[in-house]
Amino acid sequence: MLKLIASLKHRGRGGQLVSIDPRRNKLSLYKQTVELMTREHGSSFDYVQIFVDPEIPSRFWLKPCETSDDGARKLNQSSPSNRSLTISLLLQELDPRPETTVRVKVEWDTENSALRGDLEKSLGKEVKNP
Repeated sequence: MLKLIASLKHRGRGGQLVSIDPRRNKLSLYKQTVELMTREHGSSFDYVQIFVDPEIPSRFWLKPCETSDDGARKLNQSSPSNRSLTISLLLQELDPRPETTVRVKVEWDTENSALRGDLEKSLGKEVKNP
């Protein structure tokens, strides 16, 4: 059996992921995640609502919305294909709260029409280039 030799930075590339950076209070949506949300939502979007479930404190949802919706948060365009969002309030709700930057696998939740992430599905620490 072959073993992949790759740093954590290069593992999981090309998947539906978000990155959570607790030091900068930032969540980043990667290209394929933005494409998934756009496809499932049915159109492009610039705002999201953030939801949590108090019974499952490791889980969160990002729901595309309009600027006039309660709790609408503007997405920043960090690159042509990625988006980012300030998440200080979300970090207060998550348990366990990540101590370092982590990448989290996400999926579309059709019941809630939102992107669902769970820290239990974290790929681990994200490594920055020196």
